[in-house]
Amino acid sequence: MTKQLLLLISLFFLSHCSTMVDTNQRRFLDSTFHSETRPGWAEGTRTVWEEQGKLKYRGFHSIRGAERVNGCYELARLETKQALSTELNSDIKGRIDLASQSISENAEIIVGKVVSDVFGNQVRGLRFTDEFFERYSVANAERIDCFVLSEISFMDYNILKRNVVERLLAIDPRIKEAVAKQQINFFSGDRESERAPQGFPIIENPPQDKTTKAPEPRVMKPTPAQPAKPSPEAVTTGELNED
Repeated sequence: MTKQLLLLISLFFLSHCSTMVDTNQRRFLDSTFHSETRPGWAEGTRTVWEEQGKLKYRGFHSIRGAERVNGCYELARLETKQALSTELNSDIKGRIDLASQSISENAEIIVGKVVSDVFGNQVRGLRFTDEFFERYSVANAERIDCFVLSEISFMDYNILKRNVVERLLAIDPRIKEAVAKQQINFFSGDRESERAPQGFPIIENPPQDKTTKAPEPRVMKPTPAQPAKPSPEAVTTGELNED
């Protein structure tokens, strides 16, 4: 009798634990494709990569099940813009640090402000090409995960960088001087060099060669006068002067 009672208690305990585990597990409810299959770009953990001459960004955001999916997508798009902003910030500041360590602290603050100002407007060339949502429940609470895929070409990335660099050089003369002296190429590397906009690298006010002589002014030689042709009346009347 005692063994049977212990067996019943054990079975009840195991059943209770099993129910608790099932409740806390993620349970699929719905998605863009109405299946548990995700698009390839939404799988894994990568958030930025290069593909066919473009930079790809994956944005992600999660909301409660009662909230709007469109709002979730919008927040995921902000994530991609933030990722692009962070990369551009690190790219420019890293190249400035190579010029002079003494301006690194000042550059970090200024670059951050300039990049934030540029990204406060619509980012040229940044396109959102795909989106995907997945609805599920955990512990009887519904959640929605949203993914968005964006891209920007290397050329548009460089144009965006050019905008930031030009504002940066106009704001801080020390950074401008360091860039000019060290002749930093903001557009070196495989990503930038192939499609860098004309006029780069940015080196403003390059030193002039003082030994170079100015070109001499061009002297126009006078054209010799041509003898006057006799008028038709003179030819008719024979009023021509003979030598």
